Amino acid sequence: MHRPRPFLLLATTASCGTPPPVVVVVLEREADDTGFVGSESHREADGIELEGVTWTVDWNDEGLTPLDGGGWQVERADGSALQLYEGWLVVYTLVLEPCEPAATRGTPPPHGYSTHPSRAPEPVALALHMLAPTALGTATFPAEPFCDAGVTIFRGEDGNPGMPDDGSLDGLSFRMNGALRRVAEAPWEPFEMQSHLSAEHDLPLVGTADGTGAVDVVFSPAHLIDDISLDLEPDRIALGAIANLTKTATATLSTGP
Repeated sequence: MHRPRPFLLLATTASCGTPPPVVVVVLEREADDTGFVGSESHREADGIELEGVTWTVDWNDEGLTPLDGGGWQVERADGSALQLYEGWLVVYTLVLEPCEPAATRGTPPPHGYSTHPSRAPEPVALALHMLAPTALGTATFPAEPFCDAGVTIFRGEDGNPGMPDDGSLDGLSFRMNGALRRVAEAPWEPFEMQSHLSAEHDLPLVGTADGTGAVDVVFSPAHLIDDISLDLEPDRIALGAIANLTKTATATLSTGP
């Protein structure tokens, strides 16, 4: 079984007054014996040929405990826990990834900023405290085989669908407020974290479709703080959190409308 190999790609700016540097977390899977990365069944079949896609984002709430005032709590095996009262996530890109050997892809990761016509029309902000399914639109394109769905979390802008009216998410990829219990039996402490950074992952397409497909990308917030030291600064915890959301997501393909 191949495991993701995380690494950081940093891009910095040299002049004053420019936006903060972009740090992209890429969790890349190793190639299988055929040289491909992704769903084994689809690689063996040279992918699923599609000429259209409808995008939806949904949530797996397994492992979450609802809070009386709204939001939810997730607890780790060691007794540490996070309560989320309000939270937002910006899905910047959803795009189909053609079936190409890893060695022949034109550019190395990150490739989540793809201009491929299969991409969802625009970035969308999602309310983590609501966990409601959200339609992200449709796209049509010349038919070709695909094996993965690429997902990128990145900064939202005023005017993107779903953005909070108060502007609190402008320029951010993720933010939340709630409470944190850093170790078992420790008191709860107020906690906020946010990130303007980026994380992306290629999700194997699971399922099949004929011509036009519907892809449902499902995030699992119960994994938000997996394997993260809660002694880190909030911005570093936030970076690990968005990486966890991308790498534990799934992409299910079915025949579209």
